[in-house]
This record gives sequence, C-alpha cells and structure tokens, in this order.
Amino acid sequence: MAKNHGMAYPILFDESGTVGKAYAATKTPHMYVIDAKGILRYSGAIDDDAFAKKTVAKKPVVNYVNDAIAEIEADTKVTTTKVRPYGCGVHYAKTGKDGNKNRRGRSGQRQGDKEKDKQKETEKDNDKDDDGGN
Repeated sequence: MAKNHGMAYPILFDESGTVGKAYAATKTPHMYVIDAKGILRYSGAIDDDAFAKKTVAKKPVVNYVNDAIAEIEADTKVTTTKVRPYGCGVHYAKTGKDGNKNRRGRSGQRQGDKEKDKQKETEKDNDKDDDGGN
C-alpha cells in the first residue's frame, strides 16, 4: 500500500480503528512514527501546514513525519516528538457486547433495531392474516 502512494516506509490502514484507539488517535490524519523496536518516536500532525497556505505560497513546509523517520534512520535523537494533530475528528464505530458494529442509520436507530422492528411488523401482519384480519 505504501508504495502505491509513493512512500518508502510502511503504513498502516486501520479500518477497524483498533490501533487508533490503542494510541488514542483524535484526528484524521493523526500520525505515529514507531521505530523498529516498537517504540513510539513521534505523534501528531504530518506537517506544519494545516491549511496548505505555505504550500500555496510556495513557502517551506516542515514535514514532522519525514523528519522523524530521517532522524531515526540516521540513528539520532528525534528532535520533534509530539505536535498537536490537525484534521477532522476521528469517529470510531461503536461495537456491542457481541462485538458487532452497531451502526446507526439516518434516523439514529441502530441497524439491528431496524431489522428487529421489520421482523415484528411481519409477525403482526402474519397474525392478522391468521385471525382473518380481526
């Protein structure tokens, strides 16, 4: 996946949110640089250009992730270890006791509840047919 995006280092696609929750990710993107020993070396924003104003103005942008990786590869101390992330808030899917996702539809009703309601309506209709509509 990383090579498809022109990246020379591995990336994680955390669709379930398991890793994001473990590291308390609050924004998307919320970047983490973890070294070969499994030690968290950087956490936060990708760069210092949240609204791309520097990019548009062709000013230099500090890429915290690339800098951290370069410092790790050079076997030096990571200079910037934490920066406040920017972006949209992360919304993790809620899971029930059974481990299944309880996604809510536009009405705010859980998907499973909608299916149960449909089943109840079908049962009521069947009961009416059995009673001759009475």
